[in-house]
Amino acid sequence: MSILAKKLHILKDGGPEETAVIYTTTSECPEPNLKVSVDGANGYVKLGAVNHQYATSGRVHRNSDNSDYAILKLNAVSDFPLEWGKFKKFACALTSNEARTDYMYGWSLHFENGTLPIPVGYKAAGSSVSWSADNYEAVTKDSLNCCWYNKQVTPNKWVNATAIDDSNFLEWLKSDNTNLGNISKSTATAWGWPEQGGEPSVYTSAFTATVSNGVLTIKKNGNVFKTYNVYV
Repeated sequence: MSILAKKLHILKDGGPEETAVIYTTTSECPEPNLKVSVDGANGYVKLGAVNHQYATSGRVHRNSDNSDYAILKLNAVSDFPLEWGKFKKFACALTSNEARTDYMYGWSLHFENGTLPIPVGYKAAGSSVSWSADNYEAVTKDSLNCCWYNKQVTPNKWVNATAIDDSNFLEWLKSDNTNLGNISKSTATAWGWPEQGGEPSVYTSAFTATVSNGVLTIKKNGNVFKTYNVYV
């Protein structure tokens, strides 16, 4: 996606200044759009319904279809279902694999209306990460930071979890704080589980995430690992 550094500024009397993203191609900003020129280059600003969640106070009337449109803050696209709502938070902790014979990373993507667990192999390339909407849960508890392969449900699937260090164990809790599963720290040591503070821990800082212009960028040890389009 190519986005110009400069933005379209909208200032309505008595209201706050708003900005709209300017795209460089119509594939990124399809019709309806507002054509602009920035430093001699063509640019495109997305137009949409006046009640759109990204609508600014700016309005454009198009003679081609005799309709009024709002200037949108950005071209709202998402790799996740619209009904999940806006993206809110990314979290990551360590978890076990399905067979519970090794460790891996567990992502937790928080949206307005629920949370999506995503298992990520610790040696996986970014392109190999996949997720299933069937694992999405209408739970928004802030402590959810991981996932756990739950063999107590039918069909078995990855579910959201709160991963914590608990005395001699690493533990994963359900949304209601009941136990999902645990492993001993001695077992984690045998698996080569990463240490923090001298002993195995579920916590990890390997992954970080930021959101800019509707793109969620997840980095592993500072390098781009995976990106998603999200509603924000």
